[in-house]
Amino acid sequence: MEPPMTRRLGRPKRRLLTVFSGGDGFASAATYGRARHTWEAAWSVENKPDMVVWWADEHGQDKCLGPYFTETRDGVTTKGVYERLEDGELHLGDIDCCVITAPCTDFCEVNPEAQGESGNQGRLFASVPAFIRLLRRRHKVKSYALEEAQECLNSKIVNDPSNGIIATLRKTNHWVAHGTVQFLRCGVPTTRARLGMVAASAEHMKRPGPF
Repeated sequence: MEPPMTRRLGRPKRRLLTVFSGGDGFASAATYGRARHTWEAAWSVENKPDMVVWWADEHGQDKCLGPYFTETRDGVTTKGVYERLEDGELHLGDIDCCVITAPCTDFCEVNPEAQGESGNQGRLFASVPAFIRLLRRRHKVKSYALEEAQECLNSKIVNDPSNGIIATLRKTNHWVAHGTVQFLRCGVPTTRARLGMVAASAEHMKRPGPF
């Protein structure tokens, strides 16, 4: 049963676009946890074929927008969400929050085979600034939330003054806050510090600073 206040006001749920969330991330919390009263995992974009199938089975065929990049498997090519945004083929309306948790093993110090931006996983994280710009073309995104390995905090992908994630969000009129986060304090079962970033739309301001 939903809280009385939510039921009485009849407010629609806030819609999430989750990118690389998998089956145990923020999307599940929004769908099954206490947050389900106010948030809805409206769409997902995944980089693993088994997660595309999982989303379709758990949430419906229309929930998962498909793979992040175009991929070909068993002779069948599926156009990626990234390329569909490039070609102006996606129209999702207003998005209350876009949650991005790109795979970051190619940046982790504990990974002896980490290849940075050139790795298979690294290139996914490296594409995040461009993804944000593509999404901006036809969509109003009210907020963003990102979670990555702590090592990403000092990366060019985050900090490049022209095309990094922070610069891109500010250029698209968002306040940005970021830093090292101990997610253990939030109930997440990990002792590793992580990069946490949130951005809130500030349409009335041009290139807002930090908040």
